[in-house]
Amino acid sequence: MGHKVERECPICRVTYTADATRLGHGRETTCSRSCSYLLRAQKLERLVKGICATCGQEFTRQPSHVKGKHGSQFCSPECHYAGRSLGLTKRIVAQPYRYTDESIAVLSQAAARAYAAGDTLPHPKTERAAEALLARHGVAFVHQHVIVMPTGRAVVVDFFLPGRNVAIEVDTPYTHRKARRDRDAKRDEALGALGVRVLRVHDDGVPEHVARAVLLAAVGE
Repeated sequence: MGHKVERECPICRVTYTADATRLGHGRETTCSRSCSYLLRAQKLERLVKGICATCGQEFTRQPSHVKGKHGSQFCSPECHYAGRSLGLTKRIVAQPYRYTDESIAVLSQAAARAYAAGDTLPHPKTERAAEALLARHGVAFVHQHVIVMPTGRAVVVDFFLPGRNVAIEVDTPYTHRKARRDRDAKRDEALGALGVRVLRVHDDGVPEHVARAVLLAAVGE
């Protein structure tokens, strides 16, 4: 059983015992179900109106939910996500993903199996633009090419130029973090030992810029 605490019901002011864990999840906040209904009714009475920043529709929310941490108002998760692409809000990553060597190995093996089976994985608009431009210029390439290292670990490069053993990697802002740069440098060195030269281009978020940089890296070889 969880830790029990005594508290006063916000509706009838009766002292009751509640489970601390459930309180932490927003439960057992009143002494009874009837008081719970009354508490919810009070909250509904305090609802305020807002205008969705994406679709322009009017919506109602509790005061604490009208202006979110992203600085804009949205009527639904769908409008919130759409607002990202419109530049109405920025994505805030409180705790970035941290990959261990074990998880990286599992992911790389899964990617190798997927590509071996002919499956395609989603990739950014910038890489799709680069694919189209390379194809228009008649450059032979393999997108998301899998290379198996001597250790048995599979790595995936963004673009591979067969016959020249050249890999082109598109570096996103996340790639510029020191830990990621150090890991990529070691991977590039390991690929170099296999005779694969790695070229890197910066992803500034503009598909046309990235595509042009990838093309220049490809034809410059």
